[in-house]
Amino acid sequence: MTKSAESVAGDLADDLAALRSDIGKLADAVGQLAIRQTELAGGRLSETAQDVGDRIVSTAIDVQKRVRAAGVDVGASIERHPLTTVLIALGVGLSIWMLVRQQVR
Repeated sequence: MTKSAESVAGDLADDLAALRSDIGKLADAVGQLAIRQTELAGGRLSETAQDVGDRIVSTAIDVQKRVRAAGVDVGASIERHPLTTVLIALGVGLSIWMLVRQQVR
């Protein structure tokens, strides 16, 4: 019976050693999986940030083109209607002068 108890104890020790080894391998696998998922999420985040940056640059370029076009349109309108432009400037100047004069008093 002693051999049987020793044999059972040895088997139990072997099983525990195997279980410890399996748990260690499982912990390593979970760690590697977490690292991979973190890298993938970081990659997706970088791609998203790059896309947002590209959209901002594209929008800024579009706005710049529109402002330049509007400037050209205003310049052409001034050339076509110089008297109207001068009268508008005079009216705006007088309005500002009247507002400033009232606040000074």
